[in-house]
Amino acid sequence: ALEQIYAQIKGRRRRLWPHDRLADDLGIDSVSGLELMVAAEDEFGVELFDDPRVRRLTTVADLATLIARCQADQAGSPNGVAQPAPARW
Repeated sequence: ALEQIYAQIKGRRRRLWPHDRLADDLGIDSVSGLELMVAAEDEFGVELFDDPRVRRLTTVADLATLIARCQADQAGSPNGVAQPAPARW
């Protein structure tokens, strides 16, 4: 799903790897970062926009982990324990 979001935002398909850096490797700047957050919110049913953890995201793995944690938080998981990251980057 993140690969589809990336393709929609950047206009090109690319295989995403957990270690890919959002800015340096994927070219995600402040504008495309906002588009990424909005699209991820829609796709995964989470609220990322006002989450302060967003500012610390540097890699695809960081983003996937945050999405999983937000899903767990919103589902009321005990202690906010995150579920596994999305299977497809």
